[in-house]
Amino acid sequence: MGEWVPAAMMVAVYVGVVAGLAWLALRVRRRGISSPALGVFDEIYRPTAAESRIEIQIQAEWQDPTETPDKLPRSGPFAGR
Repeated sequence: MGEWVPAAMMVAVYVGVVAGLAWLALRVRRRGISSPALGVFDEIYRPTAAESRIEIQIQAEWQDPTETPDKLPRSGPFAGR
């Protein structure tokens, strides 16, 4: 009778760890901090998701120039004109 208790405890611990990791992954993804935390796992198990995430980051960092050369502040002898 006592032989199944350790096995049941091991299964319960295993289920608890897996459920805890699943909850943590869900929480991290909802908060939007999954890039640094899960980026390595995305590259290993879901390479297309990692490539998409990298492309989105590149496009977010890539900005149009805010000022054109004709609108830049002047300096030098012709600054007041």
